[in-house]
Amino acid sequence: LELRTRGWRAGFARMGLALFWDTGHAAPGWDALVLHNDFGIGGRLLLPQLQRAVIRFDWAFADRGPTAGLPGRFSAGLSQ
Repeated sequence: LELRTRGWRAGFARMGLALFWDTGHAAPGWDALVLHNDFGIGGRLLLPQLQRAVIRFDWAFADRGPTAGLPGRFSAGLSQ
């Protein structure tokens, strides 16, 4: 689930923010399934003159496991 702000102009670029929640797990069967959740905040950047793909920067926090809580994890990438 992702909630985004409307994009706003920053010079020739378009910028926006996103709040997100991800859930999932890879398990060998339904009985072993334990959902893990991440939630966080992200930034979105579009440079329409150079490309059509969105550049994203996300900072996520897990709710359980060895990486739960702060400092979280940072990721960046192209596309959605």
